[in-house]
Amino acid sequence: MTTTKLHLTRITKTYEGSMTLLTGNDCVEAKRILAPNEYKCYVEFKSEKRKSEYLYGRYAAKISAMELLGESDPKKVEIISGVFSQPILRCNNNIDNISVSISHTSNMVGALAFPETHPMAIDVEEIDRMNLDLIVQHLLPDEQDMVVKAKTFETSMATLLWSVKESLSKVLKTGLTISIPLLKISKKVKNDDHYVFEFEHFTQYKVQGWMIENYVLTICLPKNTTLKMDLIPMNFDKI
Repeated sequence: MTTTKLHLTRITKTYEGSMTLLTGNDCVEAKRILAPNEYKCYVEFKSEKRKSEYLYGRYAAKISAMELLGESDPKKVEIISGVFSQPILRCNNNIDNISVSISHTSNMVGALAFPETHPMAIDVEEIDRMNLDLIVQHLLPDEQDMVVKAKTFETSMATLLWSVKESLSKVLKTGLTISIPLLKISKKVKNDDHYVFEFEHFTQYKVQGWMIENYVLTICLPKNTTLKMDLIPMNFDKI
């Protein structure tokens, strides 16, 4: 498990956020970390896969939120599901209206905690060559060209572009029910340890993206915010 503080600097103010990454190697005990209502939901899931996603997602989000709330008991930080299954944080001392964003793949979970006044979202995706054709079908021509130019890293780039759209759709609170062309990527800039993406229609947002071994990680945030982390995600592949 890795948890890192996020420093979100605007022109007039700095906000604090927190990010937690878990893998399948992290051991999580449901009864120790889930509040009673959460545990009731957990045991009602029939699928072990769905149970694991729920448990690990809640745990990662709680760890991130507790970092900002100054809370030490995970059972006092409850995460319920909204009408669109979006995670909603409940905690008695949540005076700053801390919100959370959760994403998971088969073997990695990522979660963000951030003040509601500074919207953010996270997405993690596994890089799988078998998904390449399907992803490319849903990309726009200019985005498909980014994949082609990545050459031997085309699967990584396609997965990264898809994750960029996912994280933006979460900030917009639509998910991928939104028309995909509205999420058109207009700009891609490569920095030393990450990429930065901007959008044609939602110009107020940007996405920063990293490669972590066989996964991509993206964070959507306001365009004019400077994001600094105490720990940079490891094993960035320069594609």
